[in-house]
Amino acid sequence: MFEVKLVVQVRLLPTPEQAAALQATLHAVNDAATWVSALAHHRRVFRNYDLRRHVYGQIKDNYGLAAQAAQHVIKKVTDAYATLHANIRNGQVGKPGSVRRERALAKPIVFRPGAAQPFDFEGLGDLHCGAYAMQGLGGLQVVRGDRSHASDQLERSLLIFQRLGDRSGEAATVQTLGELHRSAGRTRLARNYLHHALVLRRELRGGADLAVGAGARDVRG
Repeated sequence: MFEVKLVVQVRLLPTPEQAAALQATLHAVNDAATWVSALAHHRRVFRNYDLRRHVYGQIKDNYGLAAQAAQHVIKKVTDAYATLHANIRNGQVGKPGSVRRERALAKPIVFRPGAAQPFDFEGLGDLHCGAYAMQGLGGLQVVRGDRSHASDQLERSLLIFQRLGDRSGEAATVQTLGELHRSAGRTRLARNYLHHALVLRRELRGGADLAVGAGARDVRG
Protein backbone atom coordinates (compact mmCIF):
# COMPACT_ATOMS: atom_id res chain seq x y z
CA MET A 1 0.00 0.00 0.00
CA PHE A 2 1.07 3.55 -0.71
CA GLU A 3 0.91 6.25 1.92
CA VAL A 4 -0.24 9.62 0.62
CA LYS A 5 0.76 12.73 2.51
CA LEU A 6 -1.67 15.62 2.26
CA VAL A 7 -0.24 19.12 2.62
CA VAL A 8 -2.92 21.73 3.20
CA GLN A 9 -2.53 25.49 3.42
CA VAL A 10 -4.59 26.74 6.33
CA ARG A 11 -5.13 30.42 6.86
CA LEU A 12 -5.53 31.37 10.49
CA LEU A 13 -8.00 34.12 11.34
CA PRO A 14 -7.03 35.07 14.89
CA THR A 15 -8.65 37.81 16.90
CA PRO A 16 -6.61 41.02 17.29
CA GLU A 17 -5.51 39.85 20.73
CA GLN A 18 -4.44 36.44 19.42
CA ALA A 19 -2.63 38.05 16.47
CA ALA A 20 -0.71 40.32 18.83
CA ALA A 21 0.23 37.35 21.02
CA LEU A 22 1.42 35.35 18.00
CA GLN A 23 3.49 38.27 16.71
CA ALA A 24 5.06 38.84 20.12
CA THR A 25 5.91 35.15 20.38
CA LEU A 26 7.39 35.12 16.87
CA HIS A 27 9.60 38.10 17.71
CA ALA A 28 10.69 36.49 20.99
CA VAL A 29 11.58 33.25 19.18
CA ASN A 30 13.69 35.05 16.59
CA ASP A 31 15.36 37.29 19.18
CA ALA A 32 16.27 34.13 21.08
CA ALA A 33 17.55 32.49 17.90
CA THR A 34 19.81 35.48 17.16
CA TRP A 35 21.24 35.33 20.69
CA VAL A 36 21.78 31.57 20.46
CA SER A 37 23.41 32.04 17.06
CA ALA A 38 25.87 34.58 18.44
CA LEU A 39 26.81 32.25 21.29
CA ALA A 40 27.18 29.28 18.95
CA HIS A 41 29.39 31.30 16.61
CA HIS A 42 31.55 32.62 19.45
CA ARG A 43 32.05 29.22 21.11
CA ARG A 44 32.06 27.24 17.84
CA VAL A 45 29.31 24.96 19.11
CA PHE A 46 27.00 23.92 16.27
CA ARG A 47 25.61 20.51 17.26
CA ASN A 48 22.09 20.46 18.67
CA TYR A 49 22.89 18.40 21.76
CA ASP A 50 26.02 20.39 22.65
CA LEU A 51 24.34 23.74 22.07
CA ARG A 52 21.33 22.77 24.15
CA ARG A 53 23.56 22.30 27.19
CA HIS A 54 24.65 25.95 26.91
CA VAL A 55 21.41 27.74 26.08
CA TYR A 56 18.25 25.73 26.84
CA GLY A 57 17.59 27.06 30.32
CA GLN A 58 18.44 30.64 29.41
CA ILE A 59 16.09 30.62 26.43
CA LYS A 60 13.21 29.66 28.71
CA ASP A 61 14.16 32.10 31.47
CA ASN A 62 15.19 35.12 29.40
CA TYR A 63 12.66 34.94 26.57
CA GLY A 64 9.64 33.44 28.31
CA LEU A 65 9.39 30.50 25.90
CA ALA A 66 8.05 27.07 26.75
CA ALA A 67 10.12 23.89 26.47
CA GLN A 68 8.98 22.93 22.97
CA ALA A 69 9.55 26.44 21.64
CA ALA A 70 13.04 26.52 23.16
CA GLN A 71 13.85 23.26 21.38
CA HIS A 72 12.60 24.76 18.12
CA VAL A 73 14.90 27.74 18.59
CA ILE A 74 17.97 25.55 19.08
CA LYS A 75 17.09 23.39 16.07
CA LYS A 76 16.50 26.48 13.96
CA VAL A 77 19.99 27.76 14.74
CA THR A 78 21.78 24.44 14.25
CA ASP A 79 19.94 23.86 10.96
CA ALA A 80 20.92 27.33 9.74
CA TYR A 81 24.59 26.74 10.50
CA ALA A 82 24.46 23.25 8.95
CA THR A 83 23.17 24.83 5.74
CA LEU A 84 25.80 27.58 5.85
CA HIS A 85 28.66 25.13 6.39
CA ALA A 86 27.38 22.86 3.62
CA ASN A 87 27.28 25.83 1.24
CA ILE A 88 30.84 26.76 2.23
CA ARG A 89 32.06 23.20 1.59
CA ASN A 90 30.33 23.18 -1.79
CA GLY A 91 31.91 26.48 -2.79
CA GLN A 92 28.61 28.31 -2.99
CA VAL A 93 29.84 31.27 -0.94
CA GLY A 94 33.11 31.82 -2.76
CA LYS A 95 36.51 30.20 -2.95
CA PRO A 96 38.81 29.85 0.08
CA GLY A 97 40.24 33.25 0.94
CA SER A 98 37.61 35.19 -1.02
CA VAL A 99 36.01 38.25 0.56
CA ARG A 100 32.54 36.74 0.30
CA ARG A 101 33.57 33.52 2.04
CA GLU A 102 35.44 35.33 4.81
CA ARG A 103 32.47 37.60 5.39
CA ALA A 104 30.17 34.59 5.74
CA LEU A 105 32.50 33.03 8.29
CA ALA A 106 33.19 36.22 10.25
CA LYS A 107 29.72 37.02 11.59
CA PRO A 108 27.01 34.99 13.31
CA ILE A 109 23.74 34.34 11.54
CA VAL A 110 21.05 36.89 12.41
CA PHE A 111 17.32 36.09 12.28
CA ARG A 112 14.76 38.69 11.25
CA PRO A 113 12.03 39.42 13.84
CA GLY A 114 9.39 38.08 11.46
CA ALA A 115 11.37 35.11 10.15
CA ALA A 116 9.33 31.91 9.68
CA GLN A 117 9.07 29.63 12.67
CA PRO A 118 7.27 26.30 13.22
CA PHE A 119 4.62 26.82 15.88
CA ASP A 120 3.70 24.26 18.49
CA PHE A 121 0.45 25.84 19.63
CA GLU A 122 0.26 24.17 23.01
CA GLY A 123 3.92 24.90 23.67
CA LEU A 124 3.56 28.54 22.67
CA GLY A 125 0.48 28.96 24.80
CA ASP A 126 -1.93 30.03 22.02
CA LEU A 127 -4.29 27.10 21.91
CA HIS A 128 -7.10 28.89 20.09
CA CYS A 129 -5.15 29.23 16.85
CA GLY A 130 -4.06 25.61 17.02
CA ALA A 131 -7.60 24.42 17.67
CA TYR A 132 -9.04 26.39 14.76
CA ALA A 133 -6.27 25.16 12.45
CA MET A 134 -6.95 21.53 13.40
CA GLN A 135 -10.69 22.10 13.04
CA GLY A 136 -10.21 23.51 9.53
CA LEU A 137 -7.92 20.68 8.51
CA GLY A 138 -10.36 18.14 9.91
CA GLY A 139 -13.17 19.69 7.89
CA LEU A 140 -11.13 19.41 4.71
CA GLN A 141 -10.38 15.78 5.45
CA VAL A 142 -14.10 15.10 5.94
CA VAL A 143 -14.71 16.48 2.44
CA ARG A 144 -11.92 14.27 1.06
CA GLY A 145 -13.36 11.21 2.75
CA ASP A 146 -10.30 10.74 4.97
CA ARG A 147 -12.43 9.93 8.01
CA SER A 148 -9.73 8.48 10.24
CA HIS A 149 -7.44 11.54 10.11
CA ALA A 150 -10.42 13.89 10.15
CA SER A 151 -11.73 12.34 13.35
CA ASP A 152 -8.32 12.63 15.02
CA GLN A 153 -7.94 16.33 14.11
CA LEU A 154 -11.48 17.18 15.13
CA GLU A 155 -11.35 15.32 18.45
CA ARG A 156 -8.08 17.08 19.34
CA SER A 157 -9.53 20.49 18.50
CA LEU A 158 -12.69 19.68 20.45
CA LEU A 159 -10.70 18.89 23.59
CA ILE A 160 -8.90 22.24 23.33
CA PHE A 161 -12.12 24.20 22.77
CA GLN A 162 -13.69 22.50 25.79
CA ARG A 163 -10.62 23.17 27.89
CA LEU A 164 -10.69 26.84 26.96
CA GLY A 165 -14.44 27.18 27.38
CA ASP A 166 -14.87 28.25 23.74
CA ARG A 167 -18.49 27.22 23.20
CA SER A 168 -18.64 28.53 19.65
CA GLY A 169 -15.59 26.54 18.56
CA GLU A 170 -16.93 23.51 20.42
CA ALA A 171 -20.31 23.74 18.67
CA ALA A 172 -18.77 24.01 15.20
CA THR A 173 -16.45 21.07 15.85
CA VAL A 174 -19.19 18.89 17.33
CA GLN A 175 -21.36 19.61 14.28
CA THR A 176 -18.55 18.62 11.90
CA LEU A 177 -18.01 15.41 13.88
CA GLY A 178 -21.70 14.67 13.55
CA GLU A 179 -21.51 15.13 9.79
CA LEU A 180 -18.42 12.91 9.71
CA HIS A 181 -20.19 10.07 11.53
CA ARG A 182 -23.30 10.48 9.39
CA SER A 183 -21.23 10.13 6.22
CA ALA A 184 -19.71 6.96 7.67
CA GLY A 185 -23.16 5.49 8.37
CA ARG A 186 -22.80 5.72 12.16
CA THR A 187 -26.28 7.17 12.55
CA ARG A 188 -26.72 6.87 16.31
CA LEU A 189 -23.36 8.50 17.02
CA ALA A 190 -24.05 11.15 14.39
CA ARG A 191 -27.42 11.95 15.97
CA ASN A 192 -25.80 12.36 19.40
CA TYR A 193 -23.18 14.77 18.08
CA LEU A 194 -25.65 16.78 16.03
CA HIS A 195 -28.07 17.01 18.94
CA HIS A 196 -25.23 18.22 21.18
CA ALA A 197 -24.30 20.81 18.54
CA LEU A 198 -27.92 21.97 18.47
CA VAL A 199 -27.95 22.40 22.25
CA LEU A 200 -24.72 24.40 22.13
CA ARG A 201 -26.04 26.62 19.33
CA ARG A 202 -29.21 27.31 21.27
CA GLU A 203 -27.21 28.28 24.32
CA LEU A 204 -25.11 30.64 22.23
CA ARG A 205 -27.91 32.23 20.22
CA GLY A 206 -30.86 31.89 22.52
CA GLY A 207 -32.85 29.88 19.98
CA ALA A 208 -32.80 26.95 17.62
CA ASP A 209 -30.08 26.69 15.03
CA LEU A 210 -32.08 25.60 11.99
CA ALA A 211 -29.15 24.22 10.01
CA VAL A 212 -27.96 21.97 12.79
CA GLY A 213 -31.50 21.11 13.80
CA ALA A 214 -32.35 20.00 10.28
CA GLY A 215 -29.20 17.88 10.19
CA ALA A 216 -30.10 16.20 13.45
CA ARG A 217 -33.64 15.46 12.27
CA ASP A 218 -32.32 13.99 9.03
CA VAL A 219 -30.32 11.32 10.88
CA ARG A 220 -32.27 8.15 11.53
CA GLY A 221 -30.91 5.36 13.75
